[in-house]
Amino acid sequence: MKNSCDTRSIGAGDNDVNSQKRRYGMNRKLTIKDVVAVPPPMHLPGLLTFEAAARHLNFARAAAELGVTPTAVSRTIKTVEAQLNVRLFNRTTRSVNLTEAGSSLNSKIAPALALIKDSLSEALLANDQPSGTVRINSSYVAYRMLIEPHMDAFLAKFPLIHVEISLDNVLGDIVNAGFDVGIRMGKKVQNDMVAMQLGPAQKESWWPPRTISRAARNPGPSMTC
Repeated sequence: MKNSCDTRSIGAGDNDVNSQKRRYGMNRKLTIKDVVAVPPPMHLPGLLTFEAAARHLNFARAAAELGVTPTAVSRTIKTVEAQLNVRLFNRTTRSVNLTEAGSSLNSKIAPALALIKDSLSEALLANDQPSGTVRINSSYVAYRMLIEPHMDAFLAKFPLIHVEISLDNVLGDIVNAGFDVGIRMGKKVQNDMVAMQLGPAQKESWWPPRTISRAARNPGPSMTC
């Protein structure tokens, strides 16, 4: 009787241990996939220095490009290597070459850094002069008289502006159509639009057919400009 009780107690104890293992994940095996290397925080100047040195394979030329001393470049590279805990360059007194790790890193970050530089340049340029897209809706006559003669000079002065022009003679809702500017001859403007005169008023002359016929038979002296 005593032996049977002990057996049941041992069995119950085993079940409790197994349940606790399942509860806390003690049976889970740790694999290499569970370990993810988290890179240390890196500063952009350090990466830019590394990219310049990797491109020139010469600390002096990289320093000249960055506007610093070769000693500063060498110190920055050492800091980056210490942060990554890997050697990026093989340096001797005569040559500088990328290690396998350095070459791999440069191939990954060089395109990203080039994109960052281009984006920063565009942002700085945008502060100096207007940029973007201007969509214009114009009548055919207004385009010929007021827009076309000035387009080349305008685009030369503002190369960052892209102009899209749509021509028609319909008085539509240019705002809902996605246009920034609408140009028409005369005073054909909707009530809720703000108008601005772009050129002098155009005068038209009307002559009766009999006067035109008489002028054709008796032409006056010709003028040459």
